[in-house]
Amino acid sequence: NLAPTFVAFTPWTTLDIYLELLEYILKLQLIEAVAPVQLSIRLLIPAGSYILELDGLDDIVGEFDASILGHPWSNPDPRVDELQQKIQSWVTKAESEGLSRPEIFLEIWRLTHEQAGKPVPGLDIEHAGKPIPRLSENWYCCAEPTCEQLVSF
Repeated sequence: NLAPTFVAFTPWTTLDIYLELLEYILKLQLIEAVAPVQLSIRLLIPAGSYILELDGLDDIVGEFDASILGHPWSNPDPRVDELQQKIQSWVTKAESEGLSRPEIFLEIWRLTHEQAGKPVPGLDIEHAGKPIPRLSENWYCCAEPTCEQLVSF
């Protein structure tokens, strides 16, 4: 079973790129295969990361913060950071309520289009893909810990 992983939010993510990601997940019928938290995670920039040597990041990457296990950063477009926060909050709430991956995806789809100032196209999620085996808790390398994960430290 395919369970794609990726880091959705980076300093280079734009609203259009994020919309394209959602469109590909839908087109490839991967809604059931992608853990909803996967659609909310941010790039972790740990101490000593090569990313810190890239040009153009001085204004958006802060000093190392041990409480988040990395360097805080902000997207050049504040709407992207706002969207990430909305999606992270939604995913946390929806998963605690036991909503299905397609139900969670529908709201992420709506939130993203609204944040981009675009009409929200209807979705046919009958072709969301087949449910796959999954772990009880999702952890991904290269991703900032979620709020729930940080509390457990």
